[in-house]
Amino acid sequence: LERIVAAADANPQCSIFAPVVRDFDRRAGIQFSNGVVDWKKVLVKGTSTESAFDATVAEGGTPVVTGTALFCDMRVYAAIGPFDSRFFAYWEDIDFAVRAARAGHASQLVPAACIYHDSPHRDDRPPHHHYYMIRNEALFWKLHHPGSTLAWGRQWLAKALDWLGENRDAGRTQNIQGCADGIWAALRGDVGPRAMHAPAPRWFVVSLRARPYLLASLVRGDLTRIVGRLMRGARTA
Repeated sequence: LERIVAAADANPQCSIFAPVVRDFDRRAGIQFSNGVVDWKKVLVKGTSTESAFDATVAEGGTPVVTGTALFCDMRVYAAIGPFDSRFFAYWEDIDFAVRAARAGHASQLVPAACIYHDSPHRDDRPPHHHYYMIRNEALFWKLHHPGSTLAWGRQWLAKALDWLGENRDAGRTQNIQGCADGIWAALRGDVGPRAMHAPAPRWFVVSLRARPYLLASLVRGDLTRIVGRLMRGARTA
């Protein structure tokens, strides 16, 4: 905390600060360091090198920090308000950092500061994690991406389908439902807490589960992958 306060005093041009987030069990493992929204590639990525971070920012990317441990000037809240309750859980911190940046309140990582975060691997997360991560990513791009829905929607949907496919391959039935529910909710425009009484229709889940990677390739418009997957399917049949 002392190191973050010192960084805040030394960098008055920034208003939001965060430490490096390391893995609680694997102390050398880093869960989060420098983060930046890459608007062109439609992703939020961690950058392991300062040069990669600077290059993305130079191309119009927005620096962000995770909400795991935020140190924030209260004037930011006066300017933009608190976390957006429409997200409920996940992505609300990235939304907050982008809103702050656009209001003139930049975010900065403090490499000298560190916390240890007890967090399971993505594959071990419960179904609601998959639901909110998929649904809320769509909400984030909808709110902030400068292009049309088509500009970000294809990339978002393809990533969501890939994630569903990974869970299908691993036999995680509940997580498949969580992914499908997240996609369905995003398409419907649902926000806030997950409506457990309104899951995705069975036909929708079955359709996505059958060929998630092929659908992802179709969404991306990747002809080579589409042909390859169709040929592998034919050989299997």
